[in-house]
Order: sequence, then C-alpha cells, then structure tokens
Amino acid sequence: MRAIILLLAAALCCGNVHAQVPRKINYQGYLTNPGGTPVNATVSMALKLYDVVTGGAALYAETQNVTAANGVFNVIIGSVTPIPGSVLFDQPYYLGITVGTDAEMTPRQPVAASAYAIRAASAESLAATATVPATQITGTITSAMTGTGAAQFVSTVQGPNSSVPPGVAFTFDTQVLNSIPAAIVASAGNGGTVFTLGATGTYVLDYEMSLSSAGSFGIYSGATAPALSLDVTSIAGAATAATWIHGRTLIVVAGSPVVFAVSPVVGTASVISAGTAFGSYLIRLTILKIS
Repeated sequence: MRAIILLLAAALCCGNVHAQVPRKINYQGYLTNPGGTPVNATVSMALKLYDVVTGGAALYAETQNVTAANGVFNVIIGSVTPIPGSVLFDQPYYLGITVGTDAEMTPRQPVAASAYAIRAASAESLAATATVPATQITGTITSAMTGTGAAQFVSTVQGPNSSVPPGVAFTFDTQVLNSIPAAIVASAGNGGTVFTLGATGTYVLDYEMSLSSAGSFGIYSGATAPALSLDVTSIAGAATAATWIHGRTLIVVAGSPVVFAVSPVVGTASVISAGTAFGSYLIRLTILKIS
C-alpha cells in the first residue's frame, strides 16, 4: 500500500497556563493500494519519529490499528505510546510510516511547525518575574519585519457551490475583512474564486465548510490560473455526508506572486448551510500573513 500525506498538526490545546501541554500529534492521511484504489480496511500502521530524512534510528515509535474509509484515515500519534520528554521538538523531525509488512514509505514527512509548540511547555515552570538573559537575544527589530496581516472570505449562498467537481474552485462571495488588500486579492477564476498572494512572506491558509456529500478537498496553487497544482499537505476529507471539513496549509511566497484556490480532490462537492442564524456561512477561508 501507499499513502498520500494530507495533514500533520499538533494538538496543543490546554485549559490554562498551568495545564500540561498534550504531547500528541494529529495525523490525517489518504491510503491507496499500488493501483491507486482507496483502501477500505483496518490496517496495522507503525509510526516513527526521526531527526534525519533518511536512515538513522527512530527517536520514537508506536503501532496502531488504523481504519481507512474510502482511503481517508486519522491517527493521534502518542495515544498508544506517550511521546517521551527526550523528544524536545527543538530541531527538525520527520515522520516515518509503515503499513503492515510493507517497507517504510518514502520520503519521510517533516513534522509541521505547530508540533514544535510542545516546546513551549517548558515555559510553564517560569516564575512571573523570570527574565530572558541578554545573551539569548540576537539581532534587532526592523521595518523589514513588518507587513503581517490577515484576510477572511466566506460563501453565504449555496448556488455556485452546490455541485463542484474536482479541480474547479469553490466560490467565495463575501470579504469579511482584509487588513492587507495589496497582498491578498480575490478574483474570479478556475470556475469559482482564486486568490493571489502578491507580497513575499509566509501565509497560513485555513479553510472549513459544511458538506452534504463525502469526499476530500484541498488547496491548488501555482504561478497563474488555471495552471494550479494540488498541495497534498492541504487535503482534508470525510467518508460520510453532512459533515464539517477543516483543512490547513502554509504557502511561502519568495518572489513572484502565488495564486491558489480551494477545490474538491475526490468526489463532486455539494455545500450545505451551516445554520440559519444571522452571519452563518457555507465556506470560510482565513489567510494569515505571519512574516
């Protein structure tokens, strides 16, 4: 079997500053057989963390029985065998996956940045009067570090999104906010709405929607529309209808602008109303420019 990576993110919620940060990582994937057919079965899956891309010894390992439905599966790494404190999340780590008796899949997947927030657990032991030694502070804050901001777009009517095939963009009809309109621009394209990220920096893209049909969804990006390619790290999916889908990815704009759209990957999508209250929406896209 082989897996297409969908999403790797850490579960870091805690009740207050004194609560223990969960040392678990939520991992979602899409599993197919060698012929590309989605798997519908429960399989044995070995999950390992490494500090090298290839070779080396695993710093952590556990095995879970994982159920895939139409290829989609979800596991909480650390729920069977706790991730030890010796895994500090203070350097790059990589996830290795082995299904059944197969060889470990390649390439290993880099652990997403959010998982490194586990490192912040050490701050819980600091006193309120604690200080940071000057020797640990380097550089200066300059105007080059500014330019962050956010935008949010929603779909408030079902019509354009009642039957959206794979590769066609969902339609967003309302801009809720946009603090950096020169950097984040929405326009018509790819059968729906495309977004242009025009300023260099790192962007967090977070989408969610209410669906009446099963399937998987993701973000397609590229230099220009309509020539956009699927970002497999952005895919989220569900095997049942009438469900809420949530996906996330990062896009780094290093020079030329990047264009992206949210679109189905498997199955024609039909978006349904999330509620009847004022301000309810069918799809929401949040874009954060963090650097």
